[in-house]
Amino acid sequence: MNILFNGDSNMNGEELQDRSRSMIGELSRHLGGTGTNLSVSGASNDLIYNSTLEYLKDNQPDLVVIGWTEHGREQWYFEGAFHEINQLDVGQRIPEEFRRRYQFWKNHIQKEGEWHRVMGYYWHNKIYNLHLILKERGIPHLFFNAFNAFQVANSAEQLDWNDCFFHPYQQNLCYINYCVEHEFEEITPGWQHYNEDAHAAWAQTLVDYMKQRQVYDSVCKR
Repeated sequence: MNILFNGDSNMNGEELQDRSRSMIGELSRHLGGTGTNLSVSGASNDLIYNSTLEYLKDNQPDLVVIGWTEHGREQWYFEGAFHEINQLDVGQRIPEEFRRRYQFWKNHIQKEGEWHRVMGYYWHNKIYNLHLILKERGIPHLFFNAFNAFQVANSAEQLDWNDCFFHPYQQNLCYINYCVEHEFEEITPGWQHYNEDAHAAWAQTLVDYMKQRQVYDSVCKR
């Protein structure tokens, strides 16, 4: 069974000494499959979304698992390629002509709640498009939020994900908030990367969710 994984540093097991003990490794062992990992530390939802669609052009995985990242992350184009803005100043040089723009993004766009709410609404609908594409192609999938639940206050506006999104509207069931609530240890304080115990517990939580919704058996029989 081929499982496609995509996401940010949390999915990628950033800072773990043994990345085979990341949630990817744990889920692969639980499900008895091999993983194709497209996750990139610092990834924006744009990168996650686009790389998933690119992979699906020529592949039909048995399961897709995606951990969506912060809604405020962006891609900017310079020096011949798209760059993940969240990675700038973390081992990647900021071109001087982008420094003022970057500082505005860092000081306002990332921090102001209204921006996250609006961008969350945008990604709420865009991720639903991918859900429908996968559903149309008959590809089982499970999404979760790493950081931000969708702030859709009116339940009438919440979408039917057919049990393919792990509690998309509950803040305490985003991966990071789950880790904080269960007092798992950060590897480097302040970086929001959690230890092997957190990855194992989260993988088990997702597997339990799949079993409760009868997704597990249908996937494992493939």
